[in-house]
Amino acid sequence: MRKLFYFLFAVNFCFPKGTVSYLQYFRTEKDFIAGTALPKMERFSSDHLAVSYNEKRLPIYKNWISRNGETVKSELLSYDQDGSLMGKSHIDSVGKITNVFRYGETEPWSLEFRTYYFPETEILSFMGQGSEFSLDKSGNIKEILFKTVNGVYYGSISFRYNHHGLLTQELWVSILDNRVVRRFELRHNFLKQSCKIWEYGKNGEQVSHVGLEMVPEEGLYNRMPPQRGNVFQEVFVTMEELRLNRITFSGPEFIPIMEWDRLVLKSGEKIPVDYISSSKHGFLLRFIDESDILTIPRTQVESLTTRWGEILYPKGD
Repeated sequence: MRKLFYFLFAVNFCFPKGTVSYLQYFRTEKDFIAGTALPKMERFSSDHLAVSYNEKRLPIYKNWISRNGETVKSELLSYDQDGSLMGKSHIDSVGKITNVFRYGETEPWSLEFRTYYFPETEILSFMGQGSEFSLDKSGNIKEILFKTVNGVYYGSISFRYNHHGLLTQELWVSILDNRVVRRFELRHNFLKQSCKIWEYGKNGEQVSHVGLEMVPEEGLYNRMPPQRGNVFQEVFVTMEELRLNRITFSGPEFIPIMEWDRLVLKSGEKIPVDYISSSKHGFLLRFIDESDILTIPRTQVESLTTRWGEILYPKGD
């Protein structure tokens, strides 16, 4: 649970905030850095980079597209209120996140590593430090690398899983002297529904040992637990109460009418668009105040709804 919370915390900052204000096209990454835009018509005959900007003229979505109109890879960027880069994530051609980058000394994993490893008496500055999360094909965190603002790697945490996808080892390494400084070993017992955890310290000595057992179903709450202010928990509690009490709504159905069609990307970004048609490469549509018709790959789309409330995707497209 601790890992899930920390990782969701890290990923959350890598989703672009705000709306897309305009698009620009570049032939290469160097042209993007130099600000040399590609004429819109030339992108149909060559590989290119499509960059979406927010209202502050900051790039929030970079999409590498082949001359065939297929997405090769993508990158999401996020900023703080001052416009400083907070994080970014890399996405492959099938829409899966492969790497997540978080910047700043308050990133939870790096903060926990430094608090544990470096003595309190040692005064060090980690402003602008970066944390690099690598994910495997199953979406599990494979490794986290920590580096200073100067690009010097000082620590890492790697994770090992069994064939069931359950964590079996967590290894903390000081890269500066190539030494294991902390280790967790986990052993799962499916028959007993239990897990034993051993913790080892900087010198390899055992620090703690704990056994966890799953509470049987009949030992859980006979009624729903009290609400504690956790928004997500309260949503599930409310849904469960509705299910248990069979509460239904007998009023007439309501289908909202919107001014534009609505596109929702995998990142959670909601964009008003003018839907044209579907093709084998994706959806043909036009962004507001843009005359060009673009193709958005299906792997990047969470949903597509018409202005009359008809769901075109994921069903009925």
